Formats: sequence, structure tokens, C-alpha cells
Amino acid sequence: MKTTLLKKTCKAWLIIAFSLSCFTGFSASHVTFSLENCSNPTPNTVEYDLYIVNDGTAALKLASVSYGVLYSSAILNGGTPASNAYTFIAGTRDPALTGLNSYTETQTLASNQLRVTMVPQLDTGIAPILPISVPLRVGRFTFTNTTSWTTNSDPGFTLKMVPQAGFTQCSANVYIDGDTIPTSLHEEGITIGGFVNCSILLNHPTGIQGISNTEIINLYPNPFSSELNIRANDYQLSEISIYDITSRKLLQQTFTNSLLLSTEQFAKGIYMYEVKNKNTRIKKGMIVKQ
Repeated sequence: MKTTLLKKTCKAWLIIAFSLSCFTGFSASHVTFSLENCSNPTPNTVEYDLYIVNDGTAALKLASVSYGVLYSSAILNGGTPASNAYTFIAGTRDPALTGLNSYTETQTLASNQLRVTMVPQLDTGIAPILPISVPLRVGRFTFTNTTSWTTNSDPGFTLKMVPQAGFTQCSANVYIDGDTIPTSLHEEGITIGGFVNCSILLNHPTGIQGISNTEIINLYPNPFSSELNIRANDYQLSEISIYDITSRKLLQQTFTNSLLLSTEQFAKGIYMYEVKNKNTRIKKGMIVKQ
């Protein structure tokens, strides 16, 4: 099982690296969606954060955003969650996104999809600014099953990045460079990108309700400026690698338990990181130099 999980994690990392290698083809108006920080707080619930970041060069204001998250039916264990089994956790939206209208969350059992939609904010004076290279948390969301999740199961979360009938695509309506009419960003590889950073097994047989990589390795602050802290919740030898948006490795360093990196040599922008140790546990994700 550990080998299977590692293969899936490495595959996800390769997909992210490949997508970022095409960065030069991005539009000036570009956003990236992400699903991160998964946890399994009870035997029949799973939670995660949804983020958006303006990683283009245009000044953007966000009118609305939608997320389509697909999950594996194998986790249901015979359960039949209703449409209202997917909910937003109040108070978890980044304060910078206060100007957005309220969310509508829906679970669709027939297509194994979790949806977040909203009515666009038409008042450009209220629509929140998406600062360049600063990830903002749209919110934390909970999916609840009618029975316990299948033991030791992988939720298999993926973001729906292309349009398809009956599915909600990840997309954003934005006001670009002071426009008063919103523009839809929905073309994968041109105006939008996305990734999932969630390696978790539900109802792990050890009795731990899902071991999230975010509980094993922590990087802070994010965004960072001159220093970056890395802390592991064990004392094993670990290794961190940091890559630029073209997947070029900029740094590789080993550490035990904690490490303080000087990052003054990094230019402002978005970077990807990968942390692993001898037990092949891997954490990967995005950090921002501001």
C-alpha cells in the first residue's frame, strides 16, 4: 500500500512539474487552483482547503470562482451521501476574499463530484483584488459520508479542469486591469492551471484518522521573504528540494527535524517544493517569495 501511495504521489508531482514547464505559454491573465491540507477528522468525514492564486502578470479582481472536485467512489463503503453532504466551514475564507458572494456547495453522487459555485460579484468596488503570487484560501470544506469511509482508502481527489456536460469545471470570472465587465478564465494551460496536494488514507488501520502530509512536514511563513522554516514531526533525516516555475531545481538540502533556510537569493515569485525522508513520505506544494 505504501508503494502504491508513493507512486500516486510521484505521478501527481510529475504532472505538476510538466504543467509548470509550460509556464511560458501562460496568458497574462492566469490563475491556479489547488486542493491542499487534507484531513480525516472522523471516520465518515474528510476535509480540505481550496486555494486560488493570481500567477499571471495582470491586475485582477475576482468576481466569482467555481471548483469541481472529483473523488473515488471506492471510499464510500456502501454509503449514499446526499447533495448537502458537502459543506463550507464558516470562518475559513481568507479575509481578503470577503467581497465574494456566498458559496453554494453540492455533492453529486452519480458523478462522484463535489461542487463549489457562486453568483458573480458585479460591483467592481467590492470585488476582491487577487494580488499577484499570493495564494488565497477560498475556504475549508467538509465531505460527510452516511457511513464510515472504506478502511485505508485513497479519496483520489482531482480537480475538473476541462469542460464536460454534467460537471462543474474549475474557473474564475475576473475583472482585468480595471475592466468593468468580468472575463471568464477557463482554458487549461492558457488562463488556468490546477493541482492537488493531498496524500491521505481514510480510516487508516493504525487508528489514526488519516495521516495528512501537512501534519508531518510544515513550511512557514508562506508567503516568505528572507527566510523559510521547515519543520518535521519526527527526527528522521529528511531532504527538501525547491524548484522554480520551469521545474529547474534551485536548492536541495538535508535536515533532521527542522531547518532554517536563507532565501534572499530567490527572486519574488512562485516556487514548488518537495520534501521526503527515508520512509518515502513525501510532501509537495507551492510557496511564494514576496
